[in-house]
Amino acid sequence: MVFWDIRGIVHYEFLQEGKTINAEYYCDVLDRLKEAIWLKRPDLLNRASIVFQQDNARPHTAKFTKQYLEEKKLVNLDVLPHPPYSPDIAPCDYYLFLDMSNELRKHDTKFANTTEAKQW
Repeated sequence: MVFWDIRGIVHYEFLQEGKTINAEYYCDVLDRLKEAIWLKRPDLLNRASIVFQQDNARPHTAKFTKQYLEEKKLVNLDVLPHPPYSPDIAPCDYYLFLDMSNELRKHDTKFANTTEAKQW
């Protein structure tokens, strides 16, 4: 999972092999995202709200997640609905992954396994 803003990546996590993302796991990640915002973007804490957009994956739209976002009020997040899109890559993802792809290509970086990717 990758969370980013106009200045770059704010927080990312690798999912453990054999695990799946459900609403509870996703909300735990949102707690860690909140900590990352406090550390990396403290200026955002003074804003009235932060616009937060996530795709329409089930863990993101689950009742559990919606209640969590309402109750926890993660740094005054305003959740922006994400329009449905094709099963291809989402437009916002396109720019993030294009930048990552270009950076990896520039250094001719290839990973043999997940461990190598995490170390990069």
